[in-house]
Amino acid sequence: TPTPVGSLATGVGVPRLRITDDEMACYLWLPAGWTDPHTLLETLEGAGVVYGIRLDAIRAALGKSRSGAAVPEVLAAEGTRAVPGGDGRFSFITSRPSSNPVHGHDGTVISYLLNSIVPVSSGQTVGQYLPPSVGEPGHTVTGRTIPAAGGRHPASILGRGLALQGRSIIATQQGTLVWRGGATAVEPLEIVEGDLSPETASPSSSGHLLVTGHVRDGCNIVTEGHVEVRGNVGRAYLESRKGNITVFRGVLGRGGGHLRAGGEVRAGYIDEAIIEAETVVVNEYLSRSLVQARTGVKAQGKKGLLASSSIKANAHVHANNIHAARWNDTRISIPGVSRTALLFEYRLLPIRINRCKKVLVELSSRLRSLDSGTSPQDAQKLARRFGERSRELMQLQERLLYLHDLLLHLQGNATFSLSGSSTPGVDVTLSGVAARLERGCRDLSVSMDPFTGRFHFRHASIA
Repeated sequence: TPTPVGSLATGVGVPRLRITDDEMACYLWLPAGWTDPHTLLETLEGAGVVYGIRLDAIRAALGKSRSGAAVPEVLAAEGTRAVPGGDGRFSFITSRPSSNPVHGHDGTVISYLLNSIVPVSSGQTVGQYLPPSVGEPGHTVTGRTIPAAGGRHPASILGRGLALQGRSIIATQQGTLVWRGGATAVEPLEIVEGDLSPETASPSSSGHLLVTGHVRDGCNIVTEGHVEVRGNVGRAYLESRKGNITVFRGVLGRGGGHLRAGGEVRAGYIDEAIIEAETVVVNEYLSRSLVQARTGVKAQGKKGLLASSSIKANAHVHANNIHAARWNDTRISIPGVSRTALLFEYRLLPIRINRCKKVLVELSSRLRSLDSGTSPQDAQKLARRFGERSRELMQLQERLLYLHDLLLHLQGNATFSLSGSSTPGVDVTLSGVAARLERGCRDLSVSMDPFTGRFHFRHASIA
């Protein structure tokens, strides 16, 4: 309730006003039988109320008073709050590549996005700088202007390979756009037009790789960055030490395919292959394969199917359908993680990120104020500290994104969900407790509660 600052008139039978301490509202009290609107408006003006007068509310109050009823406090004038300016930002030609799901009208997952690489050429305009806006000032009922805080400059960083020319973001080298936390950069990209075969020269292992065709049997590829294959991958070995492996069509391993990624493995389908990754994302089916996922497996698309495979994922497995050709040929193991510890870290990360940003703002200000009297050693030391803090910020932001996605898919310490149906004979081990789906089922979700140690079942039905 606003605190009154006094009234213009305290006598019985006359209007009374009350203005709140922040001068953002003026309240009116009318006695029964009051009929003079002009005196009322003069009373408001005499109190200094000149802005935001609500004439409709005053007319309604007068009508009630004329009818013989006293009118308790009614909002007669209302100020407007200042609207802060929007923060500046960098807008790029495409959003950050991800394996986010594409949902249908009914909310179900149709498929997953698969791309990891965004090729750009030197001199290409890849985005624009949208400067902060100034905001809109507010006003009190007494007419005092409330200044608006201006928007802040972008917290994100343009990294190596990008330059700002006016408001256009220009790529200064050929490569691929890469997002790491709040920083965007262009990193080296090798493009192989057509198919990649053992006879083809081995691609560089230091950057990212894009193959527009297929990766043929017998290939052995090891890179530091992302690998994206627009066609199929055969009986080949692909390793991305720090990035994702994306196969637009699918992996036909023929018992010898092996994909190992520091990030995600994303594919249309996977058959007869060994997969090692942080997370495995499949649009159609994963069959007759061995999967080791440090976080989870996602195959909830419209055609999503896990079949005749051995799957171990530390946190979660989400599938549309699961098929076992015979008893025990489809095995799913989810040891579990500490959701409580992950949630605690997730809540602390924004605090750590804001602290890191404040340090970067201070270091940036000090770097801009360097003059000819600053020794080269001091300047280099300051630049190193800025670089170290920038890398720390990127790592914290990347970790926040990772935890956000993980916690969205994790109920309890371990989660197994089936949005479609399964055949009998599927073995599921959740947090060390083994079970077998001896009868087919559908719409099943199982999670292990970290506090009680009990399993929670939802939407289970016999197929």
